[in-house]
Amino acid sequence: LHCVKQLLEDGYTVRGTVRNLQNSAKISPLLALKYSSERLELVEADLEHAEDWPSVLDGCDYILHVASPWPIIADENTVKVAVEGTINILKVAAKIPTIKKIVLTSSCSAINGMQF
Repeated sequence: LHCVKQLLEDGYTVRGTVRNLQNSAKISPLLALKYSSERLELVEADLEHAEDWPSVLDGCDYILHVASPWPIIADENTVKVAVEGTINILKVAAKIPTIKKIVLTSSCSAINGMQF
């Protein structure tokens, strides 16, 4: 939410992804942001479905990848989904000539020592 807010306030047009466009609890805070009606597009995509990403990333200049599964109880599948999802996005991004930069963020697990 903070990243989208800052980008919109700085004048960027943002295409963000959500797992479910019908989940109003997740989407409402984004749609309530200043400038969202003018410069925010939300599309449905899943990290585990590589076929979702070409249309999502087409025409983008930058990628800010902050998504990662965050279950209440993590297991080995959590890391697998996070890694494979990131690889899916990077592979698609490599084929899109408009993309200038990609920023990958880390999980809070990097600082709290969570073990999987």
